[in-house]
Amino acid sequence: MILNGPKTFVGVLVTKARSAGWWGSPRQKLVVMCAALAISTVFVIELPWRVGAESVHGGAVGLCYTAALNLLGGNTPYTDALAWISTHASTDWRNIYLDVYTYSPAVAYLFVPLTLLPLAVFLPLWNLLSVVCAVYLAITCVRIVLPHIGGLDRSVAVSVALALVLAFGPLRHSMRDPEIDIELAALGVLGWDALRSQRRALAVVAWGIAIVIKPTFIFLLLYALWRREWRVAIAAGAAAVVATLVSLVAVSPAIRSDFLTVTNYWSSPGFVMAPKSISLLGMIERLAFGLGPLWAFVSQPLISKGIVVLVAAGVVFAAYQMTPTWAPDIPARDVYAFGMAALVMALASPLTEDNHLGLLLIVFAVFVRLVLDMASARDRLLLLGLAAAAALYLSLPFRGIASFSQYDGARILLAGLWLYGLLFVAALYLYARRYLPHTTQASHPGPTRFRH
Repeated sequence: MILNGPKTFVGVLVTKARSAGWWGSPRQKLVVMCAALAISTVFVIELPWRVGAESVHGGAVGLCYTAALNLLGGNTPYTDALAWISTHASTDWRNIYLDVYTYSPAVAYLFVPLTLLPLAVFLPLWNLLSVVCAVYLAITCVRIVLPHIGGLDRSVAVSVALALVLAFGPLRHSMRDPEIDIELAALGVLGWDALRSQRRALAVVAWGIAIVIKPTFIFLLLYALWRREWRVAIAAGAAAVVATLVSLVAVSPAIRSDFLTVTNYWSSPGFVMAPKSISLLGMIERLAFGLGPLWAFVSQPLISKGIVVLVAAGVVFAAYQMTPTWAPDIPARDVYAFGMAALVMALASPLTEDNHLGLLLIVFAVFVRLVLDMASARDRLLLLGLAAAAALYLSLPFRGIASFSQYDGARILLAGLWLYGLLFVAALYLYARRYLPHTTQASHPGPTRFRH
């Protein structure tokens, strides 16, 4: 189905715009592009360009930079984490404010070369990297959504998409902290792009680095398995494991012991139910905690680990059942499968925070593409409106509300506000499966480049 055909919903809009002389006018295109870039500029100005106390202690970037300096000095990077553990139980609701270095030493070693730059130079450069990643994600979303709509200028489309990317709450908040999440989202998309263009080594490197930093990115390897790229999946996972083990061998026994202590704390029953966790597992633990006798059973080490496995396995199995088999001649299935892997990562991970939802941009882009492609004209406006409402919902500042959740009575449900939005997005995405083409005649070339 050609999106810009004369009888389609989008085709009619484009035809009317052209006949009115609006869309084809360079002046009007310039107005739209400048307006979108002005909005993007506002978001970029909000980034922490000046170094302050929050630059070191208020986000993952500063924490990793400081951890690298500690390793170079032979000191443990886990001092603040150990201090927190000594005063807060794993079930303490105040763990929502936990902001200390808990990554493996491998992540600190990744930042060691960056310590050659003073923090006053490094932080602005990191912000520029974040903006570049935002541009890359915007380009990717445009390539997914508009592979066949003629008459649309790609510079205008990317400008609008960039404003939407920077406005998306999870990424906007993480960039202002500053966190590493938009870089991780870009690495995830880069691995997907690389694998689809047969650059398997680049896919392994991109996904391997992402998994080292955030082990939950291992769920993206489900996409490689879906494509039957067994070697890529094994290589990326093995590379991340080896890098982590090598870093543990490289540090002193004392630092290694500190890391294991911290890891044991945040993987203990109850930590993932902190209000900052919007995972399915976090909600299950919160509900169980509200029922004292049930929590006594659920918090047993073997039972709690079993629940982690069951939740992850259940989400993966459900996603597998809902994702069509790979067909190289139906590229729409490919983009849908990667979006499904991103959803699995958000729902199946033991600890998912709002900052981790950057890859939902791909989910939204795939949903919009399928709706524009195959849905009836009557359904398009409703479905696109629901998707926009979900994106706005996930951009609301729910962390402030969730911080009042102290696991008593109805307050337990407050910490699930983001999860409810995430489940709604998953429901929309599963509904969009009905619009996947089943034959090559209904499919389109994959989003490997812009088309006009």
